[in-house]
This record gives sequence, structure tokens and C-alpha cells, in this order.
Amino acid sequence: MSHHSPAPVFEWPTIFAHPRVLLDTETDDQTYLELIQKDGAIYEDSDEESSDDESNVDSGDEEDIPEDQEPPHPVKLFMQPAIHGEGMGKQRLDENIVYEFCEHAAEQDQPDDFIAIVDIRSNEKAKADGEFPMPPMEPMASSEQEEGEGPNISADRILVSLPNMGEPGMRVLAECAPSRERGSLARFFYSNLQFTPSVDVALATIGFPTYAFHLNVPFVAFRRHRSLRTDNRQKPGGQSLRRSWTAACLATQSSDNGKPQRLPCFYEVQASIMLAGIDDCVYKVYGTVDNYYLPKSKSKDSVEAYHRDWEESGRTQMWDPFSRRSRVVDHPIWESRHYFLSIWFGYLDQASREWELITTVMKDAVKQRRMATPRTAKDVQELEAWTEEMVRLLKQLIEPLSEMTKVWEEFKKCDLGYFISDDNKERIYLRQQLEKSYSLLRLKLDTLTDLRQELMDTNRHELGVIGFCLSAVTQVTGIFNMQEGVLPFKATTHTFGLCLFGFVLFYLVVCFNVTCPLSKFSRFLFDGVHGGQVLKTPTKPGKPAATPPSVEGADGIEFAERRSFHVTSRRPRTSVEDLESGIST
Repeated sequence: MSHHSPAPVFEWPTIFAHPRVLLDTETDDQTYLELIQKDGAIYEDSDEESSDDESNVDSGDEEDIPEDQEPPHPVKLFMQPAIHGEGMGKQRLDENIVYEFCEHAAEQDQPDDFIAIVDIRSNEKAKADGEFPMPPMEPMASSEQEEGEGPNISADRILVSLPNMGEPGMRVLAECAPSRERGSLARFFYSNLQFTPSVDVALATIGFPTYAFHLNVPFVAFRRHRSLRTDNRQKPGGQSLRRSWTAACLATQSSDNGKPQRLPCFYEVQASIMLAGIDDCVYKVYGTVDNYYLPKSKSKDSVEAYHRDWEESGRTQMWDPFSRRSRVVDHPIWESRHYFLSIWFGYLDQASREWELITTVMKDAVKQRRMATPRTAKDVQELEAWTEEMVRLLKQLIEPLSEMTKVWEEFKKCDLGYFISDDNKERIYLRQQLEKSYSLLRLKLDTLTDLRQELMDTNRHELGVIGFCLSAVTQVTGIFNMQEGVLPFKATTHTFGLCLFGFVLFYLVVCFNVTCPLSKFSRFLFDGVHGGQVLKTPTKPGKPAATPPSVEGADGIEFAERRSFHVTSRRPRTSVEDLESGIST
């Protein structure tokens, strides 16, 4: 029998759970848990087909539960669809993953802090009066005990931000969210537990015209900390929800001023957003961003920093919790598709900055490796171990970045037309910025891939040299270990040295005669490309040099033909310190 911690001591205001009424107050304002408790017949059909264990959980009436048995977890009831056949296939697996996570975390997690903004202003009134007649409500925190004014108030926008959302946040959302948002929130819960990039658009095909946009932007952050920080949220197996690790191959020596050495740490981070609405200007946004690796007082996405800014402004200005302090909530973006694209671009820009820092760190490490000259056998072994660890680290970084670059191409094929179907200039501009950001991510992916390939090729070359040196010794040793009478001379140390010298000289002659023609042939094939640098081709007097062909992109921009060699960038080189200072600590 599982044991659950008591429900959180705080309750969200009633106004949060009751946005603008769609149909009638009696049905539309009900939460999903209230709906299934009111209509117990919903599970009658499913109970006949399910097992005895599931039938005890599906019942929403607490009177049917024995006194010695605790009621089902609210998230478990919330994740089970009330409509027959709504959760089949992969969705059923998603429900189990979310419930198992909440059941495991219920005994150890603390109540989540959150930011909830209920914008009771109306876009129509703002356009008619030329100003915003009603200011938004103050941001509400989980430590505050507030009560709403009732369910009949009309709210155009509701913004809910839960940094590091865990079991308590899922529990409160399951208990307070309207019933029409069950499917979208269930998907939001599941996607937050994964580390997979995705962008999805869900439009209602039957019933009232509702919609939902889902966004997941995972990336890896690099920091140098005195000790590795871990995510307190745990999976059922005991592993942290987000992985974090150190890289010994990037460790630096202690400085002369006596300061403690900081460890190079990598952290998995994800931003998950769900926007659900009933028309272009009436919607609700749920969002969570991982900031477990940062001090709460310095993170832009923490509740502490949000309320500190609110107090420092004299309670006159609030930042939009999903804008990373680039837009105030007093002047909102009313149109939902424009707002969703702006959120997407903001978190993608954060991910791009983190990947830029990682790429620079890896390039500097490989550059130092090129300059290293091993002089002893121990140095050679350490260099080989360093190369192997770097190859594994690069592979671990390439995989999530590669998956992330594929999302934009899939979105353009399927759902981009829904966002730029009209002549909205703001959305067209955001679309171009997203295209540019993903192009930069692809360049970073190519850089990391080239570094990994370079290290693998260099390692093979070194192993070949070592094998060349050892093969002669092995063969000579094998000959001298033959039975007596086979060798035409007596096996002594002097004759062993002469034979070894002869074999080495023979190998050198063979390798020289084989590699020289191959080198000439390779230079003929690549025609001017050697050693990773471009060689200038002589041209006739008065005739300009040939330029590489260009390919016209989808937006009319011409891109130079991609080659296998590196081209030196014209912009000034950015140091690792500058990048780290540019990213929020």
C-alpha cells in the first residue's frame, strides 16, 4: 500500500481556476476531479473491462474506498481519461509514467513555488478606451493565503509559471484546472518529465473550438562550480529527473592565488510551455523551466527574483514571467500565436547562448590538446585517456543538439502555415528569427561533430604509430623464440638488436613507398584542400579567381556551398569568460 504525503498547505485562489465562462458556470467551471466525482457513471463501462485493482482506483467517490486505504493520488485520477478510448496506445503509457513519478516523489518533495498572474483586463475594452482600465493582479506565491472573488469574473489571460515543477505543482494543477484542459495538461505533465524537444499544435475537431500549443526546449548548460549540483526531483528508480555530470577532461589546474578549483559541470535543462485558449485573445499559459543548477536569488526564472523585482519597482511594474525580463506584463501581447512564438524565441535564444558557450569551451580544449607534446609513456597514456573521454563527452552533447535541430524542420512542414497564414508582420519577423537561431544551432552541431571526428582520427593515427613500433618488436621476438636450429645464427642480444633495426628500416621503406603515392592521389582528389586549410589556386593574369557556387535558401538568402574544411570567421573571437559573463549566473 502506497503512502502519500498530506496535500499542500496552500490553495490557489478560486479566481485562478475560473477564467472566462464558455458555456455556463455550472459545467465549464468544474475541475476535472469534481466532474468525475459528480458523475460516477463515467467509469462504469471501464470498470467492467479493467482489472479489480484498476476498478478500485477509477472510482471517484471516496465513500467506496475502505477506511484503512488512502484515497487515490489526485494526479492518478487526473491522468485517467473520462471518455472511453481517449487514452489508448502511447497515451496510456504516458499516464503511468506521470503517476509513478508523482507517487515516488510525494513523500519527499516540498510544495512548489509558483507565479500566477490573472489578467482581468479585456482586450476589447483596451481597444475601445485606448488604454488599459484595470491593472493586473499582483503575482501570487504559494506561501500566500488568498481567496478569489468568485468564479464569475472574466479574465482574458492567465499566466502560471512553476520553476522546477514537481509532484506538488502537478497535484495543485490537477485539483484546480478546468476540466476542458485535462488532455492538454496531461500532455504537459508527461513532456516535462522527458528530455526531448518538440513543438505541437492541437486543434479541437469537435465541440467548442479550443486549441493548445506545446513547446519543449531542452538543452545542456555548462558552469564551473565548486561542487556538482543535482536535481532533487527523482524518478521512481532513484535517478534525478535531470542529469548532471562533471568532465575531468576539462578540469583546469588550481590558480596561484589560492582560490579553490572549480569543477566543469554540465546540467540538463528544459523549458516546457503549454498555451491553451478559446480564441486569439483569451488563453492560459502554463510553463516550467529548470533552474536547479542556479542560485534562486540570481535565476531569472525563480520566484524569489520575480518578487524581488516586483518589490523594487514599488509594486508598479511586473515582468512577463515567460519573457526572461524582456517585456513587462502591463503591455501584453494579446494575440496567442504571436505570444507563443515570442516565448519560443526567448527560450531558444537562451539555449543558443548555452550551446555557444559549450562549443567555445570544447574548441579551446581541443586546441590545447593539439599543442600538447607527450614525452614519456605516461604522457602518451594520459593523452589517450583524455581523447577517449572527450570523444564520449562530445557524443553525449551532440545527441540532444542534433534532436533539437530537427524540430524546426518538422514544424515548418506541418504547423508553420497556421502561424503565418495572414500578413502579421510581427509573426513573420519572429519566424525569421527562429529560422536564424536554428541555423546557428546547426552550425554549432557541425562544429562539435567535426571536433569529435578530428579526435577519433587523431587517436587512430596515434594507435597506428604505436602499432607500427610494436609490430617490429613483436615479430623479432617471435623469431628469436623459435626452436634452436631454425635461426642461421646464435640468439644473442647483439643479433636481436641487429634484427630489430633491420625490421624497422624495412617498415620505413615500405611505408614511405606506399604513403607517398596515396598522398599524391589524395591531393589530386581534393584539389587544393590539404590539412584543413584552403590553398589558393593560381589564376591567369586579368582573370578573376573562381568562386564557389551558391545555393539560394528558402528565404531568398544565398548560402555558400558547404565544404569539408573550416573557414575562419570574420567576427572577433569570443572568449569563454565573455560568454560566461553574458549568460545569467
